[in-house]
Amino acid sequence: MKILLLHVPAGSGHERAAMALQEALAEQAPGAQVKLVNVLDYADDFYRWCYTEGYLGVIRRQPWAWGLGFYGTDVRCLAPVIRKIHRGMNHLHAKGLIPFLLDEKPDAIAGTHFLPMEAAAFAKGRFGLSAKLVAAVTDLRSHLLWTSAGIDTYVVGSEEAGRDLERFGVAKERIKLLGIPVAPRFAKSHDKKALKESLGLKPSAATLLIGSGGAGVGPVTQLVELLEKVPDPLQLLVVTGNNAQLMEALRARKGKPSCAVKVYGFTEKMDELMEVSDLMISKPGGLTCAETAAKGLPLIMVAPIPGQESRNAKVLCAQGAGLWVKKLGQVPGTIGTLLKEPGRLAALRRRALAFGRPQAAFDAARLLT
Repeated sequence: MKILLLHVPAGSGHERAAMALQEALAEQAPGAQVKLVNVLDYADDFYRWCYTEGYLGVIRRQPWAWGLGFYGTDVRCLAPVIRKIHRGMNHLHAKGLIPFLLDEKPDAIAGTHFLPMEAAAFAKGRFGLSAKLVAAVTDLRSHLLWTSAGIDTYVVGSEEAGRDLERFGVAKERIKLLGIPVAPRFAKSHDKKALKESLGLKPSAATLLIGSGGAGVGPVTQLVELLEKVPDPLQLLVVTGNNAQLMEALRARKGKPSCAVKVYGFTEKMDELMEVSDLMISKPGGLTCAETAAKGLPLIMVAPIPGQESRNAKVLCAQGAGLWVKKLGQVPGTIGTLLKEPGRLAALRRRALAFGRPQAAFDAARLLT
């Protein structure tokens, strides 16, 4: 059996979800031929730039412009026009993708981004691609661009995401509430005391994890500076992703004795860092929301990108699994209050754990075999 896992490196979440499916399939279907594919390898330079440097440039410098485009292409009455434009852009700038899919002749395809799922669905309807198509939506709400007539099953991480798909005409029986696929290691527990010791952390001090996504974006430095002013002893674990400049700048700065700061670059041990943390502070990317919930770690959400991240924040707040702090200056007070109210913090943990779906990758993988 041949299975293709298609992703786009627009941020890191889409690839992480695809890799989670790959790990799950390695356990569930060891005899299957599974191929992880970055579909931009079959696109032109313009498309590669748009989905990588272009995307990051917009969300860093003009996030309002991203939000405008996001909401402007998520309008039901404009769906036929938006789908035609999307098909035309993919045909023009990703010409190699459909020939690749047809040459591979896969039995099943899972996509963690809407671009390859549109192309695969078109190939199925126009050229007879026989593969089963599974779209794994990587945010807690769905967007119009995820919907294509040839997709057999949609995997979603929330009831809200399912209702979004239904609003755009997807039949309810094609929607599976299984969760956003996260790496299997997020389903495993560790000895917290031993893990803290191995990381050089104090056993009793409050531990806060600050994330910045794979690209290292967001107000990370400002958060560190604000939290260093908190009078209570804290230890901060700061993950800067692939942003080497940010990592070096944070490691070079002089901190305060009452607030120990450990800085990490891109790491495959986020599950361990989450295990030892009391709270995480981050932008609410889809995979970050799913991973923290899988670990039962409350998420303090800051500076969401207008569009998918602001929608994620609303869903997580509604579930009681996190808090959206809309002004950075309010973060220290929010953290201080939670740490002084262990009952409230414990309630957030319970709600996060109840919302989390650590087995999502395995559940989604079963749809492919």
